[in-house]
Amino acid sequence: MNKLFKPNLEGQDYGQYMVAFIDILGFRNIVQKSENEIEYFKKILHATQIIEHLVGYNDEKQKNKERFVEMVQFSDSLVISMPYNGIYTLRKIIMDLDLVQKIIARDVGIMLRGGLTYGKLYHKGNISFGPAFVDAYQLESKVAKTPRIIIDPKLLEPSGDDVNQCMLHSIIQSTLKKDVDGYYFINFLGGDFAGPTAPEVAEKLKKYAELELSNITEVNEQNESIKAKMIWMLDYIKECGY
Repeated sequence: MNKLFKPNLEGQDYGQYMVAFIDILGFRNIVQKSENEIEYFKKILHATQIIEHLVGYNDEKQKNKERFVEMVQFSDSLVISMPYNGIYTLRKIIMDLDLVQKIIARDVGIMLRGGLTYGKLYHKGNISFGPAFVDAYQLESKVAKTPRIIIDPKLLEPSGDDVNQCMLHSIIQSTLKKDVDGYYFINFLGGDFAGPTAPEVAEKLKKYAELELSNITEVNEQNESIKAKMIWMLDYIKECGY
């Protein structure tokens, strides 16, 4: 006789988490092509495995039970979270997301868009929900619009002692860039992140954006959205000096 399933709710509750909601741009088109072309299948698998590796999803869970990274993917979206421990967590996840953007662009030729915030979240394995999840999704889907990972303004509000204030100022000045709409985003081609791979990444993204623009042959809502994303990327690359 089958026993009725009994959920384990004992001791379960929201925790304070840093959470990023990430969208893989152009994913649907790549998936459609992957049905008949193995190279596109490999492209998708390559991208998701890179992300999993760079955020330390498996390694962190094994080494540090208190600060491990959780990640779940569904279709063209990913949720990446880690327990929130103040300014140190903010710097760590920004550095992780910078690497993800760079390596995905360089090795796979894919752009990302996302939103980063913190707040109440439940995230265990493939189950993720909570107010912070909703906030991160809203930032990605309603605000970001272009290939950038934006930072929730509340993460950049002054708080804590002088040490925290100095660290926050350093993070803003060295790793973020303010866009025309007032939102800060991860400056993955500039600032402290303008490392030896940045020129190569910029060149690859430039070629990709120019190709996408050249492929637009008619005016419609979808093409206008693609055009806006590619123009934004080209302007950003130029501003970074590439």
